[in-house]
Amino acid sequence: MIEKGKNPGSSKVLVMGITFKEDVADIRNSKVVDMIKELMSYSLNVHVVDPWASANEVAHEYGISLIDEPVGKYDGIVLAVGHQAYKNLSKDALMDLSNGELLLFDIKGVKDGKEFDFYWKL
Repeated sequence: MIEKGKNPGSSKVLVMGITFKEDVADIRNSKVVDMIKELMSYSLNVHVVDPWASANEVAHEYGISLIDEPVGKYDGIVLAVGHQAYKNLSKDALMDLSNGELLLFDIKGVKDGKEFDFYWKL
């Protein structure tokens, strides 16, 4: 993000998915939590959304607040879990969530990177 001129202290990131694996509600042993906490340690404003996870359970187990739906525009978007709903998102839908240039970090590699100008995957 810094490479793209985004200041971490004033950047907002959307993390899509927190469950252990795709299309299940199980949050036990989710490594996404470690990533979220690491992002927060850089003073990023991190929003987390997951249609499968229980907001109460995530707050109780990890102290992380889930939002029901994305709010506003984001400087970076992290596809952290390969939920079918995220696989089905179009480039335009992701662009609509972006604050300017879309910076997409696809942890599970569910999107075709050729479709995006800035795409990073593991």
